[in-house]
Amino acid sequence: MLFRFVSQSVSLIYLLLQERRLRLAAEEKAEGEKILVIKAAEADAEAKHLAGVGLAKRRAAIISGLKESVREFCGEVDGTTPTEAMTLIMQNQHLDMLKEVGTGNSSSTVFVPSVPRTPFHSHFSFDFHAHLATACTATQV
Repeated sequence: MLFRFVSQSVSLIYLLLQERRLRLAAEEKAEGEKILVIKAAEADAEAKHLAGVGLAKRRAAIISGLKESVREFCGEVDGTTPTEAMTLIMQNQHLDMLKEVGTGNSSSTVFVPSVPRTPFHSHFSFDFHAHLATACTATQV
């Protein structure tokens, strides 16, 4: 009888130890998953930060290039102000963008006239957009 009691006590102790080990293993597994989630969030935040830094550097390079273009244009064309040079550059950019949009195979863009900001826009923009829309419609038919 004493042997049975000791045997049951040992079995109970083993069972308690096994439950403790399982509980510790579950806690360790949960802690590991938590660390993985935290590291993934930190990596995502760092990637977004670096993308923002890259975008800021890209924009700074564009601005630097525009400054240089305006400086060169004003130096080459006598009597031109930086405002006039910048207007011409922006109009050129606008026309390049329209060309890219209009020549795309899957273009379904609708141009809506806006309030004119410069004499260029008031005389040229609406006629150009109407012509581009007609040309695009003719090529799609």
